[in-house]
This record gives sequence, C-alpha cells and structure tokens, in this order.
Amino acid sequence: MNILNSFTRNLLFALVAAGGYPVYAAMFVGPLSPRAVFISYLTLCASAYLFGIARGPARATGAAALCVVSGAFLWLSGLSAIVVGMALAVCIGVLRSGLLHAGDPDADPQNRPSFVRSFFIEAFLILGGLTLSRFMLNGGLFPIPLAIWGFFLVQSGFYLVGGLAQQLRETTDKESDGDRFQQACRQAYAVIENSNASTR
Repeated sequence: MNILNSFTRNLLFALVAAGGYPVYAAMFVGPLSPRAVFISYLTLCASAYLFGIARGPARATGAAALCVVSGAFLWLSGLSAIVVGMALAVCIGVLRSGLLHAGDPDADPQNRPSFVRSFFIEAFLILGGLTLSRFMLNGGLFPIPLAIWGFFLVQSGFYLVGGLAQQLRETTDKESDGDRFQQACRQAYAVIENSNASTR
C-alpha cells in the first residue's frame, strides 16, 4: 500500500478526514447515537490511516482489521467518546511503530529504529496530537472536525522524523527494483519461447 508515504499526502488526509465528519454525521446521526457516530467515524479514520501508511497489503489489512476490532470493543465497553478517541490514538501509535514500521528485516541493523527511539517518537506524536485536538475542541464553529484535523496534522510529522523518510524511499526503491527484475525475466523467457517456436 504505502499510499500516505509523504508529509504532503498526510496533510491532505488530515483535511479529508476533518471535512468528512459533518457529512458522515448528517448521514448517520439519526439511526445512530451521537456517541456511536463519533466513535465509528474515528475508527474509520484510524483504520484508513493505518491502511494508507502500511508498506504491504498484508500489513495494511492486518493493521486496519485490528483497529476496527479495537474500535468495536471500545464502543461496546461503554467508555466516553473522549476516552475512546484517546484509546484509538494509542492504538495508532502502537500499530504504526510496532507492526507497520518496525523496520525492514533485510535492512542494515544500524538503520533500524530502536525501541526506545520509536517509543519516544510515538509518545511525542500521540500526546502532541491529543493535546492539539483537546485545544481545538474548546472552541470554534466546528470543534470535532478541527480536533480530527489537529490530531492528524501532528501525525504528519511521522514522515519528518530523521531517517524514516529515507528508509521508506529505500524500501520502495527495493520493491520497484524487484518488480523490474521480474518483468525483465518474463520478457527474456518470452523471447526464448518465441525463438524455440520459430526453429521448430
């Protein structure tokens, strides 16, 4: 996947996530309670974000599914919407560095992010995002969309962390090189098959 593989794309995602909430609420606030609408939308945004930053379809699907299950469990737990939002934010941090970007196993061990470094990066991003979201909730004409925008705005900083952007580019280049190699092999095999057929 790796759709949200840059700071700019993450900023765009933050805007889309914030702008989509009023539309989502207008569609579902009747059949669902305001709390259910809020929690389900946050779960949807968190799952879409994790799916977008994953570096492969298996990880993308797994992380999104875990986030959906977590959101459903939190919804059924009866906790307040704010507490559920905070829990989903922690879920994003754990899955992002614990599953999606734990490091390329084939990479140089010196270039892999350490557990301590990943922990402090996630703590800074999640706490910073929640702090800004809390500030946005205290005022404005559209407090919930602004809070969603503020949280994902801070998460955009994940791609400004030193070394991460380069690591992702190297991984993408490696995958592209593998695709080009496989394509060249298929072309060579086709040429051999055609030459064998012509000599018969």
